Amino acid sequence: MAASSAKFFGTAAIIGGALRAANSFAPAFLSAPQLVLSYAATDIALLIALVGLWRITGPSLSWNGAYSIMLAGIGLVIIRVSALYDSTFYIFGAAITVISMANVASSMLWRHEPSTLAAWLWLAAFGFGMSVILFSWGFLAAGIAFGLGFVAQGVVMWRG
Repeated sequence: MAASSAKFFGTAAIIGGALRAANSFAPAFLSAPQLVLSYAATDIALLIALVGLWRITGPSLSWNGAYSIMLAGIGLVIIRVSALYDSTFYIFGAAITVISMANVASSMLWRHEPSTLAAWLWLAAFGFGMSVILFSWGFLAAGIAFGLGFVAQGVVMWRG
């Protein structure tokens, strides 16, 4: 991949991941219209980052990991659409996204991709997401770990 496109996708991953981690705390500080803009910017950046992840790691991942990238994108779209119509689908979209990224992370670790930190953070997000059943802070921790995983992957993409 050309260095300029790797930097573009890496920047999107860093911005989207940082926004996702920050959005864990945003409801306490932002008004409703500001939240909508923040969430939209986050989702757009993360979708662009997923395209970059597909282009960079997709060919070397197993078919399972490569298709999980696509499913994670679908999960992000479900999350955002659910905010417009019925918030009960948020959990469905979040589950698709975090399970898909855990699958991507497993494939990345199996194939010895350079961004092991991102993979471990996405696996941690999955674990924290599952802990919501027991701990109220699991959702907050999952969002932060998920976002930081994209920041870590963005740094790897940026370096080319």
